[in-house]
Amino acid sequence: MTISLIALALLALTQDPVPSPAPPVPETTPPQSPPSAGPTEQTPTTPARAELVRGTLPADASAEARASFAKLVAATRTDPNAASPTGFDLTFEGTVHPTQRQSNDFPKTRYRFDPRGWVRLSILASGRERLAGPKGMFVIDGKEVVQLTGREHDEDRRQIREELSIAKNFLALSDPKNLRLAKLELLPAPPAALPATLQARAAKLVWLALESPDFRLFQSQTADANANWRVELGLGATTNLPELVSITEIGASSMRPESAMLVEFRAYTPLDGLQVPSQLATYAVDANSIAAPTSGPNSPDRGGPLLWRYTRWSSLELGLKSGGTLRPAFTEADFTPPKK
Repeated sequence: MTISLIALALLALTQDPVPSPAPPVPETTPPQSPPSAGPTEQTPTTPARAELVRGTLPADASAEARASFAKLVAATRTDPNAASPTGFDLTFEGTVHPTQRQSNDFPKTRYRFDPRGWVRLSILASGRERLAGPKGMFVIDGKEVVQLTGREHDEDRRQIREELSIAKNFLALSDPKNLRLAKLELLPAPPAALPATLQARAAKLVWLALESPDFRLFQSQTADANANWRVELGLGATTNLPELVSITEIGASSMRPESAMLVEFRAYTPLDGLQVPSQLATYAVDANSIAAPTSGPNSPDRGGPLLWRYTRWSSLELGLKSGGTLRPAFTEADFTPPKK
């Protein structure tokens, strides 16, 4: 389900270049009148992370929420007996929209991930690569191999850690039955932050919300080891597959809309017994829309809504190329740079 988040890592690789790899770490549209429902600032009351068990639903989840989640799990599999993903080796290409009226294509890119904390992105046409493997983090550009050590490579190492985080999200949503769930609930209405361009479609979907520590947002600037992520899924009424997904980080005392992401899934394709998004678009938060009342009964410090909107236009459109696998048999050599 989150090939969407992979898109941003591919875009980063097309930009100018980038200890042992770390695991995943820990143009605007004016704001409109807020819908009646939406995320609020709150103090989490969900179970402690250590109490969560993979595959176990929250005790307070309603029968209706449990039924919808069961349909989601079943819908994501074309083979009910398919094994869980063990990594991935996939190829993408797409279009970036810096503004509503601008677009730039990015080239076909191969993205490999191993849960041991290794990742490798390769632009197929140019051979340019960025990787984290058993020998460290590197950029490869033709015959030039640069190990990313020293303060001058801080930004490149940050990008690689983000790519590892994106891969973690991909595996988490590819196999929802194995998530650690702190909360599971049906929503009475779509999220308030959806752009007007998607609201009519969103109204026809079944909305399921979950909270889990098993995610990481690409743009998150925090290192909150106890953070959870709220994932609001708009499921097709007949397919039970996600069509719209909003992901927001929840910190120690509040949501963090600045790093939120909306994903529109436009098509799926079967791969290794699972349903994988083959066409999708991502929407960023409209930075000018992040605001909240500063006084009165609806102010954030009194539990009032923290308002924001996603942009009306997609920031990126992504297509999965045929082939690839969710169960690669990688070795250390696949994540080791060539000798200089």
